[in-house]
Amino acid sequence: MAQGEVLRSVKCLPRIVFVIPLGRTLTTANLAAPFIETHVKEPPLLEINFGAWEGATREDITQTITGRVQESD
Repeated sequence: MAQGEVLRSVKCLPRIVFVIPLGRTLTTANLAAPFIETHVKEPPLLEINFGAWEGATREDITQTITGRVQESD
């Protein structure tokens, strides 16, 4: 919920909010701009699941790839 609170403090007033069709995005949109009634749901904006790399940093992924390349030599 912290993201919605930060967005609410921004001094611009959008007239429309684009969200992906997931409940948490609507929650964030409502926190960020509670005065906006129009929330356009855009399925093409859906998140991508990166499997084992989900939540990993670029450094983590680089180390994983480097380790696998070295193991295959």
